[in-house]
Amino acid sequence: MEDQKILQHLLAVEEKAAGLVNDAQAEADRRIAQGDAAFRAAYEERIAKESGALEELYKKETGAARLEYEKQVQSCREEFGSLAVNGGAFAGFLESCLFLKP
Repeated sequence: MEDQKILQHLLAVEEKAAGLVNDAQAEADRRIAQGDAAFRAAYEERIAKESGALEELYKKETGAARLEYEKQVQSCREEFGSLAVNGGAFAGFLESCLFLKP
């Protein structure tokens, strides 16, 4: 009879221990999920901030490159526009290239 009481007591202790383990696991899962949610929120916030900064830098740099390009194109147009055309010399050059004289 004494052995039966001891076994029942051990089974009760084991059942209580299993309940504590299950409670601990549930608490651990809850904390992990909470930490994961906090991490994901911080990650998304940082990604949004960094991508916004990179987007602004991209716009700034492409705008500056576009202005420099337009400035160089305008400079070339002005330079070529100011050149005098010597039609006679050009015609002579073409004739010498196309009609080689032996």
